[in-house]
Parts: sequence; C-alpha cells; structure tokens
Amino acid sequence: MKAVVERLKHLEGNKDMKGLNYEDLCIHPDVELSEGYKPPKFKLYNGTRDPKVHLYVYCNKLSGVGKNEKIRMKLFMRSFTGEALTWYLE
Repeated sequence: MKAVVERLKHLEGNKDMKGLNYEDLCIHPDVELSEGYKPPKFKLYNGTRDPKVHLYVYCNKLSGVGKNEKIRMKLFMRSFTGEALTWYLE
C-alpha cells in the first residue's frame, strides 16, 4: 500500500491550490475524456474498508479505459468519499 501512495503522490504532483480557476482546481487539467464518455460507477471508498480490495475493484472497473495512466488517475478521486476524499485532496 505504501508503494501505491508514493506512486499517487508522484503522479498527482503538487496539489497546493492557488486560485479558483479550472487549472488550479483540476488535478489533471490537461487530460480530456472523450465526448460522451461515461465513467464507470465506483463503490465509493470512505477509508473504513480494506484499501487493497478498493484498489482491486477500482482497477477492474477501468478495463474499458485502456492503459492511459493519466485518465486512470483523473478518475481515481471519483472513487473516494468522506475522510478518504479529504485525505486524497490534502
């Protein structure tokens, strides 16, 4: 799990919010999802269940996304809620 957290930190870069425009608020403003794309519905992770199970389910839901790691990371935050989302955004 430690390796996953470190990898996410590396991929997400510096998350210090500078302003309220799109580029400051969006984690990956340069990643565009194709028009009409409907992301999979994730069972939201709130930090109380096994994180490995969450990662396994998340990865399997992304089978139609392909191997574009930036898109996978852009969608990753959509799988969190509550304290887990707060932790991810800090």
